[in-house]
Amino acid sequence: AGPRTALAQRLGVAGEDRPLLGALNKFYKFTPGLFDAYCHVLKTHPSALLVLVQYRHYREGIATLRREAALRGVSPARVVSVPEGSHAEFMQVGAGSDIFLDTTYPLSNGHTT
Repeated sequence: AGPRTALAQRLGVAGEDRPLLGALNKFYKFTPGLFDAYCHVLKTHPSALLVLVQYRHYREGIATLRREAALRGVSPARVVSVPEGSHAEFMQVGAGSDIFLDTTYPLSNGHTT
């Protein structure tokens, strides 16, 4: 299976027509305005999922972002995550995402490696 299929299987949505929007940056780079934009995209595309990495040193991050999504009118269930893993696993999550959502200046340098 290719990276897209493998990621969909990891998320439990294999076979579903759900765009996977990968936002793989560390959470401190998510400003309120940026998360507003992510949620706007999710509201505009109601079947899409926001795919995040559950970083070990940000244990509460996913729960916080799910609460923030709900405050913005997006179902928290649409904010999904994969556990932090090796660099190769991280790159596979990026490769499996349909669209990669980056952060904004000054907290971005245009790539995630």
